[in-house]
Amino acid sequence: MPSLFVASRSPRHRTACFALYKALIQQAVRVPLPDDILRAPGLEGPAHPIKHLIRKSFRRNKNDTSPRLVISALRNGYKFLDLLSAARDPSTPEYHQIHTFLKDRQTRKSHALSLRALHPHPPPPAPSSAPNPSTIPLLTRVSLPHQPPRYEPTVRPLPLSQLGGTGVRRVPVLEKANFTPFLRLTKPQPPLVSRVIRQKVVRMTKVVEGLQAMMDEAQEAAQWEDRWEEILERSGLVEDAEGSGRKKGASYLGGVKQDIYHLRGRLLGLRLDDHARGVALQKLVMEERALAEKEKKERQERKRRERLEMRTSGGGDATVGSAHHDIVDAIRGDIKEKHS
Repeated sequence: MPSLFVASRSPRHRTACFALYKALIQQAVRVPLPDDILRAPGLEGPAHPIKHLIRKSFRRNKNDTSPRLVISALRNGYKFLDLLSAARDPSTPEYHQIHTFLKDRQTRKSHALSLRALHPHPPPPAPSSAPNPSTIPLLTRVSLPHQPPRYEPTVRPLPLSQLGGTGVRRVPVLEKANFTPFLRLTKPQPPLVSRVIRQKVVRMTKVVEGLQAMMDEAQEAAQWEDRWEEILERSGLVEDAEGSGRKKGASYLGGVKQDIYHLRGRLLGLRLDDHARGVALQKLVMEERALAEKEKKERQERKRRERLEMRTSGGGDATVGSAHHDIVDAIRGDIKEKHS
């Protein structure tokens, strides 16, 4: 697999880019520009307008790693260097091209400033993904910081009087995504729930990848570093641990093992936290299910009492309805006796 070429880390590439940047800046200030462009509202500033555009272009392309983009940017830079060199004479078409470009940019900038003056208030900021302090969490941690995590439901299950919609309790479903427990309340899944699950998975993945890298690569490299230090100390090419400022008995392998211990503890803490949340969510689901069954029995009992009241109230329609229910109950009783 070929290695990734990072242009900004290549000394030859950096030297070529700095030379091109310096040449462009030197040629830019030699282009004679009229005062209406140098002091225009859309182009005024501490720097020369052409110098400002050159610096902006270099900042925009400094993170490019694709050879195609890097080569294209360098070619354009050399073309503009020839353009600026020829634009030193106001009678050349290159000067007219640069003057027209800056004039059009000045017009667009002035138009944008006029529109901004009509609407002085900035647009509202984008909604933040940070936790809302006014939101009541579903679970609350009740254990102390030095104790194993333990959570309890905060507001759920809600009483029957606070249920909206049809007034019938809908029992949530406990689900798990990549060892992350959560409650599925509605379908389709809200984007907020997906975002929280994704953030937790990314955090867990970073810890696991860091621990794997420490155990596979850093540990072996630390062993070789310790061996090299021992060789240098025995040969007398370097000072001992006390003279070099290192702690006596300290080693690269010891530092790596300490980092591995820390990452393992962090990974264990994340898993224990997810387990504690899962236990609390399971408790919440069981409470919701018990309340749903209780409320279902209460609704059935209430309907049965209403039906009995209609039977005992008398009247033609009520008598017919009562006879109908008696016949249905008799048929159900015969069917049960046959099955028994």
